[in-house]
Amino acid sequence: MSNIGLFVVGGVVTILVAASMALLIWGAILDGRDATGRREAEHEAAARTAGDETAQPVGGTLVADRLDTAASL
Repeated sequence: MSNIGLFVVGGVVTILVAASMALLIWGAILDGRDATGRREAEHEAAARTAGDETAQPVGGTLVADRLDTAASL
């Protein structure tokens, strides 16, 4: 195989590996966002069902943290 052919094959393999790694990293980022959302939903559900004394009704929702201004909007 000539030097140019070997260089082209190496470039194609490098691009293929870089694309697959990008997809894996992107999937891990999306999975982390999904896990955070599920964890927050489970925490809110647990606060509602457990009768948490620190949970305060704000705008129709229970807010466990009084300083959480995003939930009180």
